[in-house]
Amino acid sequence: MFHVVDESKTGEAYLSQVTRLLLTAERAHERLFDGVVPPVIHFEMEFPVPRGRVDALVIHDDGSATVCEIKDGTQGMQSVLAGIGQVIAYAVQVGMSRGVVNGIRKALLFSRTPSIMDDILIVEACEAAGVLPVAMGSVREHKESLEKIRLAATENHA
Repeated sequence: MFHVVDESKTGEAYLSQVTRLLLTAERAHERLFDGVVPPVIHFEMEFPVPRGRVDALVIHDDGSATVCEIKDGTQGMQSVLAGIGQVIAYAVQVGMSRGVVNGIRKALLFSRTPSIMDDILIVEACEAAGVLPVAMGSVREHKESLEKIRLAATENHA
């Protein structure tokens, strides 16, 4: 599993890889979304819509979909907040082009900003806009976790 993460990537590109890994995991709806969405049966990364690309389109076992926008918090609060508008626009387009979907929810997946107060504001803005806030660790934290897992796996196989 480790070979699928390109550690030379940074920012949103790296977070996109982490998201892909979490979506392929068993019980992805619990691991990534804390169980607030139904179980995942399929997902598409970089799903094309008429006016852009959805970072991750997730299909659930009840026929609903979650449109996900991924933002890197190290780029600052304004960059992450812009993701709210993006995910709303993408959800509208998915709804127009995929009439067979049984309900569409919107999610903003974002890594920590330098300020906890900014993170709180992002969560509150998401909730006010009807967007599911999904706070992820920073790229650094994900890379450190991956390194610890690799080290443990190496020690167990030695």
